[in-house]
Amino acid sequence: LNTSNIPTNSGKLPRQKRRVNFGTISIRYYNRILTENPSTVLGPSIGIGWKYYDPYTRPIPLLDYERRDKKSLLLRPAHHLVLNREQREEMLLDLGYSQKELAISIRNNTRTRNQRRQTVQNLGAQRMEELIQNAGERFKKLFSRR
Repeated sequence: LNTSNIPTNSGKLPRQKRRVNFGTISIRYYNRILTENPSTVLGPSIGIGWKYYDPYTRPIPLLDYERRDKKSLLLRPAHHLVLNREQREEMLLDLGYSQKELAISIRNNTRTRNQRRQTVQNLGAQRMEELIQNAGERFKKLFSRR
C-alpha cells in the first residue's frame, strides 16, 4: 500500500517533490553531408545525413554522463556553435567532396535565396494582381452573355 497517495485529514494529498527521471541515454553519431541551405550566406552548407553509427553501443546512465562532463552541458553562446566558411569547406573536403561540388552547392544556395527574396517582394503586388485578374474575369463574363 502506497500511503503517499492517501488524503490527509484536510482532504488534500501531501505535497510531493516533483522530478523527472531518465533511465539511460544512447548517443548516435550521424554522418555529415553537403546540404543546400539558403540561410548559409558565405560558403557551402553542412548538415547531417540519415546514416548513423554507434561506436559505443552501450547506453550511458544519465547521472554518470552529467558527472563525467558538467562543463559540456552548459549552454554555449551562439557564436561558439557556428562554423565559419573555411571550417565548413575544410570539413567537407576532408569528407571527400570536390571543390566543384562545393561551388555547385553555393550557387544553388544563392539561387534559392534570390528566389525567396523575389517571392517576398512579389507578395506586396499580389493583392493588386488579384484585383486586376478578378476585374478581367468579370469583364469577360459581362461580354460573353451578349
